Amino acid sequence: NDKRVRVVSMPCWELFDAQPKEYRDSIIPSRGAMKISFEAGITLGWERYIGPNGLSIGLDRFGASAPGKDLAEEFGFTPQKNYVVGLFYLFYFIQVFFYTAL
Repeated sequence: NDKRVRVVSMPCWELFDAQPKEYRDSIIPSRGAMKISFEAGITLGWERYIGPNGLSIGLDRFGASAPGKDLAEEFGFTPQKNYVVGLFYLFYFIQVFFYTAL
């Protein structure tokens, strides 16, 4: 696989935001990288980190009740489904960038 992917776990936004800008930029570059956030909860707030062209995958509703594994499958929070969504977004982003560059 020739894709360069970085996975960042951010359990606390406040601690991350308290770090020096140079460090934050080394973890999540401000430019030149497609950013996708995965949150098994609401997506509100992730736009600060993924930017205007980022993709936020999450649940912006509540009320589902079932074992965690069943909910993950139902709402697409599995590695396989997230990989497919990420690839789709990557190809879409490349097309949009290519056509606007012409």
